[in-house]
Amino acid sequence: MKFTRRQLIRKSAHFAGIGLASNIIPFSVFAENLNYGPKEGLARLHWNENYYGPSERAIEAIMTSSFKGAYYPDHLVDYLKSMIADYNGLDNANIAISAGSTQALTILSQVKARQGTILSSGLTY
Repeated sequence: MKFTRRQLIRKSAHFAGIGLASNIIPFSVFAENLNYGPKEGLARLHWNENYYGPSERAIEAIMTSSFKGAYYPDHLVDYLKSMIADYNGLDNANIAISAGSTQALTILSQVKARQGTILSSGLTY
């Protein structure tokens, strides 16, 4: 894709304008106008939302733990596995930690596919 000097100058001016606007209009002005959550008095029960929002204790816990949020807790995975195993009376080998159900189900299907064919329905959406 080729750019002419005129296009380059025009695009640069657009980016400079965005930078100036962000300095002139503070973010708090934008933040006040954001509408998060349902309308007043409406609880959307068909969505995975909490109408009441997080509790004060949850907000405090989030704020406190946010200082440690820049690091991966890889060294704690074995500790978590042993806690879960002890609580449920299992061996550590029976516990698998994943980043979510998609990862766990993908790994499970890959392991089971080695044992034979997997029959699955088509997408329904």
